[in-house]
Amino acid sequence: MSTLDSPTVPLRQPLPSSHPPYSSLISFPALSTASSSALNDPTSFPLILSNISSNDLADLEKMLLWTLHEPSTIALTIMYCLSFILGFVGNLMALRVLTSRRSRRLAGVSATRNLLVNLAACDLAVVCVCMPITLGNQIYTTWVYGDLLCRAVPFTQAMSVSASVLTLTVISVNRYYSVRSPLRARSMFTRRRILVTIAVVWTVSSMMCAPIAVMNRRQEISFETFTILVCQEEWPRHRLKQG
Repeated sequence: MSTLDSPTVPLRQPLPSSHPPYSSLISFPALSTASSSALNDPTSFPLILSNISSNDLADLEKMLLWTLHEPSTIALTIMYCLSFILGFVGNLMALRVLTSRRSRRLAGVSATRNLLVNLAACDLAVVCVCMPITLGNQIYTTWVYGDLLCRAVPFTQAMSVSASVLTLTVISVNRYYSVRSPLRARSMFTRRRILVTIAVVWTVSSMMCAPIAVMNRRQEISFETFTILVCQEEWPRHRLKQG
């Protein structure tokens, strides 16, 4: 028999798959039987989310968004709570001491006292405004605090840190002149000049950090059946962000 009379052999043979089926790659214990059967069909894989029931979808969303069960989140929560307690109590005690009547009677340290009050106010702004929301966003990764706080929290944090750095710089200059020439330091760092300096510090910090409040915005990431809100910066060019 000639080879032409033999049955036609297909030129393209199906190659053995080197990858396991989708059901072995993706396993959600909360999925129902219908949802897990859809995973075995590769053609229906893009439509898997639409076949999940509402209870399975809630469990999936909880598994993806809640991170409190992770060891890193637990350690971060403990450190944030300790930092919040120590920072809040410590700065309140510092403000109470620095604004007491006995401290006001010391005219020689009035300049340093005002600068330290400003420094404690910067730390309280970070502790009270930024730390709770940052920790909450770490535990529940979607942004649920609105567009206003999406702009205000990063701006407050950056402005407070910048004001703290500038205040420490002014304190260093004040201490330098107080040690080198004490008589000259008293005439240079008067109470009025210190208050003007503090106002300049906050103004410069606000101007430096103003782009953060403009470029931060809340965005939606859609997954067909549910939407995740995130807060991130959007710069028209990457060079502007680096600047």
